Amino acid sequence: PRVREISQKALTSEEIKMSEVKSHETLAIKEEASKVLIAEEVKRSAAASLEKSIVHEEVTKTSQASEEVKTHAEIKTLSTQMNITKGQRATLKANIAGATDVKWVLNGTELPNSEEYRYGVSGSDQTLTIKQASHREEGILSCIGKTSQGVVKCQFDLTLSEELSDAPSFITQPRSQNINEGQNVLFSCEVSGEPSPEIEWFKNNLPISISSNISVSRSRNVYTLEIRNAAVSDSGKYTIKAKNFHGQCSATASLTVLRIPPKIEALPSDISIDEGKVLTVACAFTGEPTPEITWSCGGRKIQNQEQQGRFHIENTDDLTTLIIMDVQKQDGGLYTLSLGNEFGSDSATVNINIRSM
Repeated sequence: PRVREISQKALTSEEIKMSEVKSHETLAIKEEASKVLIAEEVKRSAAASLEKSIVHEEVTKTSQASEEVKTHAEIKTLSTQMNITKGQRATLKANIAGATDVKWVLNGTELPNSEEYRYGVSGSDQTLTIKQASHREEGILSCIGKTSQGVVKCQFDLTLSEELSDAPSFITQPRSQNINEGQNVLFSCEVSGEPSPEIEWFKNNLPISISSNISVSRSRNVYTLEIRNAAVSDSGKYTIKAKNFHGQCSATASLTVLRIPPKIEALPSDISIDEGKVLTVACAFTGEPTPEITWSCGGRKIQNQEQQGRFHIENTDDLTTLIIMDVQKQDGGLYTLSLGNEFGSDSATVNINIRSM
């Protein structure tokens, strides 16, 4: 029994040792597992930290990029249609309040601030003054300026129209005329222009002086030069000149005053008179130059103071008078008045009947 007891004690001691060994092994395994778990946790933590760092960096970059985009965003405005007049000054206004670094761009090319293209500011407007508009300004003109809200762009679609001139121009022009000497003549024309143009008349390029037979007049836009009782010396070229500060114009017409062929105005066909009386036959006529005057009877030219001074012929520029003193029977018959100048001739006959006492 004692041996069994000792054996049992020995066995128990061995079991205790084995148990202690197992315990140590288990503890070692647990410690190793714990180390592995801790290492993995550290790795996961580091990975998470790195991921957070990367995400934060990306967020930061994205935020910075967003801020950058926001800072330099372009704010466009609607395009404005605008018509400018050829040759005229034009000013464009772009409402970009508080803008800096302003530039004007025409069809993609920046315009320099110059005498031809003058930059300016009027209140909250950026202005561009074009000194003299031409076809090269047609197209898209943009004003670009930086503001606290971003880059603002105002756009103009420019078209060009021809200059509306207020310079004088003729609606109707004076016409050339041929008239007979002694007639009246009118040169008239209608002239437009704003302000109303100053008018001057010329004859053969010399200013016309107003006189007793030459006058000028105006009725609204119609201007008239009148020549009364025109003479051959009035022939020539007549010019009207109209001018205002926009410009001037002129027009010329010719006047030809023709000499007048002779014409007998009135001569009775028959005259009866008592013998011994004084016969007076008067006849008015026209003609320029003054025609040569001839009285004849039976084909024979009557001379002044013939028949012992009984026959008298008195002439003026437009009247000829045949006077027969102490009319006698033989003085009866057909008397002919003949007129002639370089432009023509005229004649008429009167029958003189002498009554006996």
